[in-house]
Amino acid sequence: MNNERIVFLDTETTGVDPQKGNHRIIDIACIEYASGSPTGSVLQTILNGDGKPSTKGALKVHGITDISRIGKPKFKDISDNLLTFLKGAHLVIYNKSFDIGFIESEFRHMGENVSLVNHCKKITCAMELAKQVLGVNKISLDNACLRYSIDLSSRQNHGAYIDASLTAALYFKLTDSSIKPLARTPQQAKHRAPKAISIPRAFRHPKTGIMVQLNFCKNADCANFGVPARNPALNPDKTPKRGLGNEYKLTYSSHIKGHLLTCKLCNESSMLINNRAHVQESMRLASIGIPVEPTCTNSLENCSNAGLGIYSHPNAYKKNGFTRKTRNWAIPAVKKGSNNQKPKITIDMQPMYGSQRYQCKSCGKNFSVALDPQQKHYRRDVNEPLYLAFVNKGIINRQVDLLDLNPQTVYDKIDFFYQQSLLFSRFHEVSLKRRFADYTPVLSCDRQYYLSNWNDTHTPMPSRIVNTSTVDNLSGYILEATLNFDSTSDSNYIKAEFDRKREGEKPRYYRRFGQYVLSDDDIEAPTDNNFINVPLQIPRRGLLVHQTYSSLAHFEKVKSLLADCPSFVFFLDNDSGFRLGFPSVFHDLISQDRLYAYVVTTAKNGGANLLDAGMAEELKTRALALKEQYPEESEKQLWQRMWKTQFERPVTQPGKRSEWLVNPNPNSRFVAVQPLTGIDADSIEQASMILQSTSLNGVDNWFQVLRRLVNMLERPVTSATNSKRWNAYAGYNPTWMCKLIEIMRVYNNFCRTNEKSLKNKRIDDIPTTSAQRIGIADEVYSAQDILSFSFNREYLAYNE
Repeated sequence: MNNERIVFLDTETTGVDPQKGNHRIIDIACIEYASGSPTGSVLQTILNGDGKPSTKGALKVHGITDISRIGKPKFKDISDNLLTFLKGAHLVIYNKSFDIGFIESEFRHMGENVSLVNHCKKITCAMELAKQVLGVNKISLDNACLRYSIDLSSRQNHGAYIDASLTAALYFKLTDSSIKPLARTPQQAKHRAPKAISIPRAFRHPKTGIMVQLNFCKNADCANFGVPARNPALNPDKTPKRGLGNEYKLTYSSHIKGHLLTCKLCNESSMLINNRAHVQESMRLASIGIPVEPTCTNSLENCSNAGLGIYSHPNAYKKNGFTRKTRNWAIPAVKKGSNNQKPKITIDMQPMYGSQRYQCKSCGKNFSVALDPQQKHYRRDVNEPLYLAFVNKGIINRQVDLLDLNPQTVYDKIDFFYQQSLLFSRFHEVSLKRRFADYTPVLSCDRQYYLSNWNDTHTPMPSRIVNTSTVDNLSGYILEATLNFDSTSDSNYIKAEFDRKREGEKPRYYRRFGQYVLSDDDIEAPTDNNFINVPLQIPRRGLLVHQTYSSLAHFEKVKSLLADCPSFVFFLDNDSGFRLGFPSVFHDLISQDRLYAYVVTTAKNGGANLLDAGMAEELKTRALALKEQYPEESEKQLWQRMWKTQFERPVTQPGKRSEWLVNPNPNSRFVAVQPLTGIDADSIEQASMILQSTSLNGVDNWFQVLRRLVNMLERPVTSATNSKRWNAYAGYNPTWMCKLIEIMRVYNNFCRTNEKSLKNKRIDDIPTTSAQRIGIADEVYSAQDILSFSFNREYLAYNE
């Protein structure tokens, strides 16, 4: 045996992804060997991890608690010693892509670009070596050791030092051809009889009657795309056989503690979806903001017109005058001065409409329908200034003092603003479907996270609220903003049923109310790189919706708006929930070639491993060669050729199967894209043009507006003395956060213009709103237009 210097390395981390989850190393060990024997030189230490908490899954693996890491050194404190220890050594790691990815990520946090491949003499992946020697496609460190009868009894939890020691023992056996491994891994767990498992049942939609089944392959290039899996056939004794139909199988995932649906044709796996939960959440979201049609109010007699609306059944009623004549209400208003002049105070005259009287032809009952939504309002004069305050960083306590209002009055008025915003947008968005029939939107979709500490402002355990939004990049129109919080359903009943039926013991895809997060243990780990490190809890009132079902319902809502759209483009942020939810909802339109959809990633959001220095140089060289070869072509045509070539050269991240197309444009902040729609010769031609405009600009701008202008949604900050303590105006009831976001969405679409943008670009055009640019509004609306909007008044005016 030669005297080669070999270093065996292992790490323990707070999670599985250093980019997407911003997870950190908390335990690292290096053991030096020479001539096949340990030299006694060891580098091992527990690290602070910059306060990043471990996920529940990671903590279960290594057992290193967050509290035990307080006061431990940071990675930068041991980085020089680590590089010195590894310099010129043959480095051996079990699953090298995982550990190297984390180590190089730690150096990037320090502002240094370190490549271990260039730093070490050689790097060997013991896992790949084990797979080659043992002739398997996948094997863990434990199972590889068992094949060579390496003793594992001394290890209770994974640790960097013990795992590095096991890797060393395994490596020398793998490289010794005289040592023969066992033919198979010895059985460790008690043998259990095989059990047939079924996929979640299809669910009949209560309104359409269509059977909904979303458990199918999500790979648009696979023959199984959109083809649901079939449950096991039955034995003669009516017990289910093992295995699924339609070329599918179920594979167990310890990460989610449940089964994944795996397609046998393309080997892609996806989470199982609770179809009932999906339909229920989609219907709940679709029902928000539907106007209530006035009807006969006679509850004492058995009136035949009871439940028959005045609009859908006009012949059942007759008009019977008004409750009063229309009057004008004088409201002081502050008008913005032109040409840098001071604002001017003017008096606006607002009409106060009387209510329309109706008489029921069946029972003769008289009732009135309000045409003025602000009638009988306490302090009607403050409605507009209060509305404008909340869409311009207004703080509730400050408005209480400035306008001399009771806090409950302010909350009541927020609820009124919300209801008016819903009615106003519902009325105008009726024409949005028709507009999309001759308009090709370019949409962007992303998520934004907020904290809400409704339970106790003195307890730093907030609830995390997630906003999924889709915006048209061309006009800036916000099609939908969906919050994963339900304040309307009977939370007490649902939580009681969850406990009574012990639903927590079942996988989510089998639960009766699978769309809800009903236990603190079920809270999803944050994936936002900039999110603060505080423990989370479910809200004690209302219901937290699981992000999978919130995004599915969001896409259903967006799809309903695009029903008549012949073609559209969708750019989505790099999110596993989007890769599951989007194909699930849009699979029929994808099969009809009506859309192009791409997941996009940045270097910060998981794309750093896709574009290395060598590939960047190759792309630069190829771009220069194309420019010389086609000197007459425009820059746009040259980039189209570059993109066409990228379709022939997909790349994957270390340790993952997903294929990405690296962006050939070095000036773009997006490193790569992943197609969610099928790829063929015709689609590549079109896609190479579309991908030149890859952008999340629309949704990014919308999220900036929310952070800057809605006070409850500002990003929380941690205390300088305690990273577990957070300070912000965000400690509010999630219900009000949801309502303020919808208020801001409608105001942003119909009232805010691009005046500032035009001025900065020195473009002498008339400022317009997003609604005007997308073609569903002819004017710039004011806050008062929203507050005074009446669906009843609009209907009566239309039918006169």
